[in-house]
Amino acid sequence: MKLSMLEVHKKIQKRDKSAKMSTNQKASFLSRIQTVSGKRLCSDPNSGWTKRAMRKVDEAKMNNFHSTEM
Repeated sequence: MKLSMLEVHKKIQKRDKSAKMSTNQKASFLSRIQTVSGKRLCSDPNSGWTKRAMRKVDEAKMNNFHSTEM
């Protein structure tokens, strides 16, 4: 069963109420993602869903960049 990024984030929050990072040292090991609706979540940059999400955003940016170039 595939979960959306938001569903994964909610599951993490339920499991670990102390998920908020308080120091820059800890935050340096996280990918911080902001959704279109403005919600923010943190994830392990090496996790599969984070890599896929970042790749999808990068592809969308490149497609948008190439379409505005012409």
